[in-house]
Amino acid sequence: FASRRQCEDWELPRICTVEDYHEVKGLVDKNVLNMTSRMKTPNRFSILAKLVVLEFLVFLNAIGLRKSAGAQITRGGIYQELLYAQGKLDYLILTARKES
Repeated sequence: FASRRQCEDWELPRICTVEDYHEVKGLVDKNVLNMTSRMKTPNRFSILAKLVVLEFLVFLNAIGLRKSAGAQITRGGIYQELLYAQGKLDYLILTARKES
């Protein structure tokens, strides 16, 4: 649910994987650096509290009672935090250079 909601909020067809990155044509010297161990351990209660507020704001937007331009995008980011807290997401730095 969390990854589906993040995709909807960020208008992504799906979450990309490292395998997707390695399949990109025209790139060389592809490297992956996993930064997950350097990330702060998230507080699940804090994440859930943020989600409650953001779900409510997005709902108010949907029914026209409030205009919060960034609520939906922010909610996608909080769902990303939830995925990380659940151990379903890693933070990676992907580098490459364009093939000449």
